[in-house]
Amino acid sequence: MEACNIGCWNVKGVNSRKKQDTLVDFCNVKKIGIYAFLETKVRGKKLNELMENKFVNWNHYSSANTEGRLLVVWRKSFVRVIVIAESSQLVHCYVKMTSAVFDFCITFVYGFNTAEARKNLWEEMKNLRFPVKSWLVVGDFNAVFELDDRIGEKTLL
Repeated sequence: MEACNIGCWNVKGVNSRKKQDTLVDFCNVKKIGIYAFLETKVRGKKLNELMENKFVNWNHYSSANTEGRLLVVWRKSFVRVIVIAESSQLVHCYVKMTSAVFDFCITFVYGFNTAEARKNLWEEMKNLRFPVKSWLVVGDFNAVFELDDRIGEKTLL
């Protein structure tokens, strides 16, 4: 089986063609099999155009809860993905690798900016179902240990 990488990237907007080309090139060079793009700001018709024109032979998942915030993409030839649960802060999936004997669950997270708003995230994660034992969690929890660790806009933690 060919190598297949998994990951997550907070891209902070993907409406420009140049940035879209960068994403596709990145996925090809890094041999990405399944990935989540966070804070895409891409919705509706533009999301469909992105997938049809740039991510040929890929499947994707976005919903009314996650649209513009969290987009999961995967290569049809590498993996089979079934979304088990989702909310505005996470997408929880069952993943079966093509030609592999193992399967696993993966939860992609894009937490809200404030600790108060993130409280639901922890409750949602406690209540997730797992059809298999292996579990991977990746994403941006928008949580820092120290205020000085934060770069960019001021946000209440």
